[in-house]
Amino acid sequence: MMARPVRTGPRLTKKARERKHEAEKADKALGGATMKEVEGEEATKKTPHWYVELQWFRLLRGQARLNQIARLLVELAPNKVFDPRGIYAAHLKEEANNAIADEEDNAEGASGKGAKKNKKAKKPSKADLIRQQNTLKRQKDAAAKDAEKLRTLGAQAGANIKLKTESGKLLLLLGMLKQAVRDNLVVDVLDTMWEIEEVSKEVDEKERKAAFKPYGDVIKQAAEIRNSREALGGMNIFDFQLTAMSDRLPPLNLHSLSGKFKLDQWQLHVIDLINKRKSVLITAPTSSGKTVLSTFVCTTGLKVLFTVPSEPLAWQVAAMLRALKVDVAILVPTLSYVPLKWTVVVGTPHSLESGLTKQVGFDFDYMVGDEIHSLNNQDGPALQRLIRAIPKTCKVLALSATIGNATELQNWWETIVGEGEIELVVHKSRFINLQRYVWANQNEMGESAAAVEDNDEASTSKVGGENVTDGKLQPLHPCSVLSVDYLASEEYASSDLAFTPVDAYALFKAMDALAQGAFDVSDLKPKTFFAPKGSQRVTLMQAKEYEDALKERLVKIAKEEPDLCALLLASLAPGNNIKTIKKARKPMLSKSKEELAKFDRETAEKLMGKVEKALESSAVNTSNSALADLTFDLHRSERTPAICFQLDSVRCQSMFDGMLRELEERELRTHPNFRRDLERKSKGLEKLREKAAKRAGKRGDDDDAIAEAQEFGESGVNEAVDVNTPHPDFVLTPPGRGMSAVETRDVEDKLRDDLPPSGDLPHPLIRGLRRGIGMYIEGLSSGYQRLVQAMAQQGRLGIVFSDELLAYGVNMPFRSAVFFGDPGPEWLTPLLHQQMAGRAGRRGLDRQGNLIYCGFAPSRLKNLLRGRLPRVTGRWPLYPTIPLQLEMNKRYEVAGAPLTTEKMQDICATPLEEWLDNKNVEDYYGVAENWIKQLGILDHPPSSYNYLIPELVWELRKFLPESLALEYLLEPMVKKYRDLVYNQFDKDADVAHQTSMFLLFCRICSREPHHEFSEAELESAAGSADALKWARPLPFPHSQDDEWDRWTEILNESQQRILDSDLPYKEQMLLPVPMDAPLDNMVYASFVRNQIDPALPTPVQHHLRERIWNVGEILRITSNVLGRSPELQPVQNLIRKAFVRIRYILDECATRNWKKFDDASVSHAEAQAPVPPAN
Repeated sequence: MMARPVRTGPRLTKKARERKHEAEKADKALGGATMKEVEGEEATKKTPHWYVELQWFRLLRGQARLNQIARLLVELAPNKVFDPRGIYAAHLKEEANNAIADEEDNAEGASGKGAKKNKKAKKPSKADLIRQQNTLKRQKDAAAKDAEKLRTLGAQAGANIKLKTESGKLLLLLGMLKQAVRDNLVVDVLDTMWEIEEVSKEVDEKERKAAFKPYGDVIKQAAEIRNSREALGGMNIFDFQLTAMSDRLPPLNLHSLSGKFKLDQWQLHVIDLINKRKSVLITAPTSSGKTVLSTFVCTTGLKVLFTVPSEPLAWQVAAMLRALKVDVAILVPTLSYVPLKWTVVVGTPHSLESGLTKQVGFDFDYMVGDEIHSLNNQDGPALQRLIRAIPKTCKVLALSATIGNATELQNWWETIVGEGEIELVVHKSRFINLQRYVWANQNEMGESAAAVEDNDEASTSKVGGENVTDGKLQPLHPCSVLSVDYLASEEYASSDLAFTPVDAYALFKAMDALAQGAFDVSDLKPKTFFAPKGSQRVTLMQAKEYEDALKERLVKIAKEEPDLCALLLASLAPGNNIKTIKKARKPMLSKSKEELAKFDRETAEKLMGKVEKALESSAVNTSNSALADLTFDLHRSERTPAICFQLDSVRCQSMFDGMLRELEERELRTHPNFRRDLERKSKGLEKLREKAAKRAGKRGDDDDAIAEAQEFGESGVNEAVDVNTPHPDFVLTPPGRGMSAVETRDVEDKLRDDLPPSGDLPHPLIRGLRRGIGMYIEGLSSGYQRLVQAMAQQGRLGIVFSDELLAYGVNMPFRSAVFFGDPGPEWLTPLLHQQMAGRAGRRGLDRQGNLIYCGFAPSRLKNLLRGRLPRVTGRWPLYPTIPLQLEMNKRYEVAGAPLTTEKMQDICATPLEEWLDNKNVEDYYGVAENWIKQLGILDHPPSSYNYLIPELVWELRKFLPESLALEYLLEPMVKKYRDLVYNQFDKDADVAHQTSMFLLFCRICSREPHHEFSEAELESAAGSADALKWARPLPFPHSQDDEWDRWTEILNESQQRILDSDLPYKEQMLLPVPMDAPLDNMVYASFVRNQIDPALPTPVQHHLRERIWNVGEILRITSNVLGRSPELQPVQNLIRKAFVRIRYILDECATRNWKKFDDASVSHAEAQAPVPPAN
């Protein structure tokens, strides 16, 4: 008997082998980086072996962390990696070939006369002949391969197939034309016919005739369709294109997205500037092609600093660059990943500022400022400081959405980099214009004129079943948010209110209907406007010219016929029908001019009053049923995938829960036996498997067993039935793209540590993914967020609910952006709305985009949609402890472009907002140095931890007053709690110390004045056990200890030292709310109770979550800095535990609704009747 081979190591389980394989793949993906390379040299500084930095999201350690990062970068990479280097190289080659051809043509032209005299033309050399023959042979071989590929694929050949020759493309197009004619798809017939005419120009005449010969009848039928008004719905060819083909106008036509991508002229101009090492500021609409330019900079091999406004965007950029083989470092709030080898550092401004100061340095060749208008956002101060911190030799590519003060921003930037050193490029046209809709009560709205022109084909989809509300999508014409006075103003002249071709056509129809002798618009008839351009085919650029001509005429009408113009605008509002209005106005034409004007004015007021009333009524209805009906309508009309925004994260989560509940309950109502049938089938197959197992020892498959299996619809007994699979009518994922049972189990395994248990059923978040819905909001686990981001990028989710996290720059294939419920003007500003709207209709991913509004009053729609261009003014970026940045840079001995006093003075020069107001900030850095001296931040007595105090103050620069108070209280705090922890080891005492310390942190870091609750407010929360606790001010009687007054005295001293100074900028350094005033108690009460009171209104819960997060962030930073001193380990341990408790409270708030969130389609079905036994 042969002996078994001796195993030299432990047997690896299947999971262990998979982990080892993943580790090897991660090493390869990261270029074989070691942990020292990944963490960077600064990570090797001496720190205690027990010290682990706290993060909001749990990160793996060691090699597993490498695997985690590599896996994330692979999962988040786009399906199609767009490499601008190849596109630009192809452009240069084409230009060179065109130049050679032009030279040859010129040479032939110049020698034309002399050619008659000199009949002996120069013979081609033997080498030239050989080259020509080889070229012809390659072309013939390529054409033969294309033809063979098309024969092999047959009917499966589609627009996305890659062919190398024009003759091959012509054959493909002819096959597609045949299919479109057969299926009577008029739009596809026209689109393909025009494409055939273009491609055939590039094909040899002999090959063209051979290709056309089998398709003679098809081409004839297609031509008849194109020339038939009946086939075009009674329209001429130009009207039809502006309506039914508005998303097919070149370059959006069917075949362009699968063809060669060509750079626009403005993009080529910017790339030329980049190649010349010039700085550029670009303002262009969202989805106009700015990403191509930022990617090009990153692929040049130069050292690039890439700033983005959000962490999701940072991950997406990093994944895209890694897919292009660019070595990338990532600095974001949840992660600092700096390999030894990198060329691009991407991150959010505040995290970049810390990472560059203490680890990477500021030595870059280019800075890419993506979404530079985010200077107005919360991280704007850090971004403004970064702009000044990079060396003047570093060039800039700044990318902004369309703004109203681009020239001012350029001029301010030139005060930093030098006059004339930054070129402004303004691009105004959006590649895909967005169609707007409101979701409103159709009974109150009536039939819209614009809706009559909606040529969407009726959908036969049964997804969602019957609607249960009276809501309906109504086109929202841009003109309906305008007024006559606004049209005549300078503000409108400088606005950016874009029309779609459908909008432009609807405006012309309304003008034409109401002109009735008052004005002439015959020159604006589509046929009259477009026919002289020499082609029946209308391009997107020509449609834009048509839009501009209509707008110009509209302004003229507003000035000459204001009352009629008011009626014209009202006729385009949702629910109003232009035919009805024209008919009612006709008898008035014989009246006097004054009577007609009065009729127009009063009718306009009446119409707008009706619309506003309907919208006001609909603004109240933001129920789960309305949300579900809206989502199903979007899905049935092929306007998904969609992203649904709600800035209140608590409300956003409630919307996700409601949507999932609606899907599950409607499935049960529509298909009550679906789940039981699956379970019956599963039990039946299980019984057959048992029979087969018993008979397996006797003989092969038993005939009876096979017959029974066939009774259940299968020919074998090894089929696995997924009893949790949802019915396809209640899944929003595109067909064939949903999660299988195997993939669901894999996701459950990956997220096991991130998602709390939810009974025996899959977690609600995973059930949502199976039904095609996801959520991306603050507070959710990073693992789930990355999964949603990856699935959304792959187009596998029908709708994603998000707060502000996905508003900036993230490039996903969303066809629609939904604004469901108005959070208010203080939250949803025009600039933020512009960014959110830009998530719909992404260039290169789609041809159309839609904006849907539900729950918005008319006044708010006007404020958001009028196209007012926002100004970038920035926020105040300076703080009195800024000299500590230079101190940190020196301490960490960062080599790359180290900071100097001169550079710090540059950083502290006049900020953007003050520069715009012609104010000058004198020697801020000198004042800040005096503050550091007066406060003695660098002069603490020597100790084992005092050297950490300046770093703590600087790392807390976003919380300036709190950082200074903590700096003053740190020594007595350390003394008290270190002694307590050393002398007491009881668990209850440890919790008491946590609570006592957290109360002190609340007095420093969560100072809001106490709100006196009314009797009505207290009564509304009477069902809450915590109502009396959060209604009281700090401190509770039970939370006061003997040292309350002592801490009050120390806090007063910390503030008085600032008040006693004669230096400026005191206001930004003082804690809010006077020391003797009662404080709001909600944060502390939540900590004591380990939860946020669910009885609070959702806006209050949202604000409370933000406050708790801020206290937690201060605890996290404090723990991470102080944790490097062994002497402070007991105190740091208390702070760490308090942070972990805060993290738990926020997690609990985000997940508590899911602990008993049963699958309605399962639990209700089980309650109705048991599963019948299998026969």
